[in-house]
Amino acid sequence: MADFSEIKLGVFRGVPFRYREVGRNVDKALEVIQYAGGPYFDVRENSQGPDSIRLSIVFVGPLAATERALWRKVAERPGSGVLIHPELGIMTAYLRTAAYSAAGPVRDYEQVECEFIPVKELPQTEIAYASAVNAAAVTLQAVATLRFAEVTVAPADSGAAAALSTESALASTALASLVDLVSEVRGPDMQGALAAAAVAEPDDMTTAWADVARLIDTRDAAVEAVTVTLERWQAAIESQAVDYQRGVNASALYEFAGATFAGRLANTTINQTWTVYDEAAGAAADVYDTLRSALLLCAGNAVARELLKLSGLTYTGLLVDSLKLPRRTTWQNRSLSSSVELAARLYGDLSRAGELEADNPDIVHPGFVGDMELRVLTE
Repeated sequence: MADFSEIKLGVFRGVPFRYREVGRNVDKALEVIQYAGGPYFDVRENSQGPDSIRLSIVFVGPLAATERALWRKVAERPGSGVLIHPELGIMTAYLRTAAYSAAGPVRDYEQVECEFIPVKELPQTEIAYASAVNAAAVTLQAVATLRFAEVTVAPADSGAAAALSTESALASTALASLVDLVSEVRGPDMQGALAAAAVAEPDDMTTAWADVARLIDTRDAAVEAVTVTLERWQAAIESQAVDYQRGVNASALYEFAGATFAGRLANTTINQTWTVYDEAAGAAADVYDTLRSALLLCAGNAVARELLKLSGLTYTGLLVDSLKLPRRTTWQNRSLSSSVELAARLYGDLSRAGELEADNPDIVHPGFVGDMELRVLTE
């Protein structure tokens, strides 16, 4: 897997992309004004720009060509679009230039050098991302259901049907931890749903696993469900070399379960209450990478397309909301102080001393905070 530690995630027209910062031209255009009634001129700074932002967008991994093709299809449409930049915020912008290049002998790596021109005076449109993500998850589940019905063998083939039922039982056992990860009130129902999925016949399998997904109401449970399913999905794909039909059937089961659980992961993440930008943005990147891993396993093109839409909506929605939150940064304390004094100095609120202590476990005693680097929030 490529090292993305120096690469950030942004969004243009709802399509997430990875980029490296190249530069930002803050020079203002000059406009010449000729006054009516005489040869009088005035030269003044035009505060509206242009204010160009240059980004080096990269596509890495097996999906590089597919992601670049999607980027070109969306980004090169005429007119302006909404650009979401983690540092600069949300703005309406034109894509002025996009120079595409490949890395020659380096496989699965492509790059495009872009220059955006923000147009700050244009109105922006915000959508209810939680509702949009929910709708995308429902569509994804419906598409995955059709895919399962197309791929799996008819129940009349008793041997293949029995093997598929065995795989469903194994999946149920592997996901037993969900009982303790959902909310307490749903634990017993989850236990019953997993038991039903373990004995489900092929005709009832999508309904049984959809019932399991419906009970996932915490992000921890959704992360576990997707993680375990991805592992078993990969194993099912590899098993096709030994027993092709059984491997295909198992892969179809996990493609359905993975897509359905991905919807729950997207929903639980975007509906969670985030208080700090860093945590929300980190969760957004995690979801994006997790759904990208699922995309690599998809055999059905329709499922992959819907999964791509879901990942884009989820990441965009989380980033839009999190940009409004306070961010974590570091601050150097140069003198001996107490956590209460520091809370008053940094936040103007004595009651936030406990928060400061929790963010900095290296503080040995709250009454004696010496020369040290502290993690603080920027409002």
